[in-house]
Amino acid sequence: MVYWLPLAIWASWSQAGYFLTSEIFKQPVNLTLWCSRVISLSVLLLLLAGSSNYPHDQEFYWLVIIGAFLITLADLIKINLCLTKSAGLLSRLSPVEVIFTFFLWTAINPALFQYYCQNPLRIGLMVLALLGCLGFSLRLKRCALSFSGLIQLLPAFGLMAVAIVLGKLAIQRVPVDEAIVPYMTVQSVTGLLLYSGIAVTRYLADQKNGVNSAFLSTQSLLNPSVNWRCWQAAGLMALCWLMAVPCKWIAIQQVENPSYITMIGLSEPLWILLFYKMTGKREPGDLKSSFGILACVVVFLIATQL
Repeated sequence: MVYWLPLAIWASWSQAGYFLTSEIFKQPVNLTLWCSRVISLSVLLLLLAGSSNYPHDQEFYWLVIIGAFLITLADLIKINLCLTKSAGLLSRLSPVEVIFTFFLWTAINPALFQYYCQNPLRIGLMVLALLGCLGFSLRLKRCALSFSGLIQLLPAFGLMAVAIVLGKLAIQRVPVDEAIVPYMTVQSVTGLLLYSGIAVTRYLADQKNGVNSAFLSTQSLLNPSVNWRCWQAAGLMALCWLMAVPCKWIAIQQVENPSYITMIGLSEPLWILLFYKMTGKREPGDLKSSFGILACVVVFLIATQL
């Protein structure tokens, strides 16, 4: 029985749920992510308390900390786009992140590039897929909403590409079953510290300007009637994240090539579009160009395996 397949699909569903939650609840980005990290960290610390297996490699922790810092910044950009535009648009443009990651990983592994060039069909399809991504990206210019979303997400894609490479280097240093919970815990702590730093910085700036802080005021954190919906969103996002990350890494451990998991992860836009169809929501943006980018990335990943 193929155990990695349901795990990969579940990770894709969970990731879709993560971004859909932020779109549906429409709560302040920094506050929601801060609350989500508090919930995630509480669960992870309970799991760590009952475990005796901890990685002892210091480089593992440094790689995870730096990667978590980059992921936290990327999440701020992505969740903000979900609030201002839609989770569907984010999921359809996210495959561009795969291209960023591919080139970065190839850059630090030059032997891979030589391997790809050995097969004319392989390199030909890869070039055509990249040209297709470029063509559909240029076509997005016709739709101001989609193109502005792509431009807004480019920094997040770059940050995530570096973070994914760092995460891969970290996970390779220790057994996966020992690494997952510490990996997620360090991510949560780093994210919580960064979100707290942003909140305090904004609070001090608001105090200096005589403005009531949206994060630290009684209207946000201390008033349950105002804050309850934010904690609901944070709880659902934490649940989705706690399910997605372990499923993804366990699936990667079981499969011969991790690109299979990446390709299944690209089904995320389909789950979001299905949710929109079920709820009767009209999806904004250029669907044809967005799904064109998705299709080109799938072709690109298949070509790398020829």
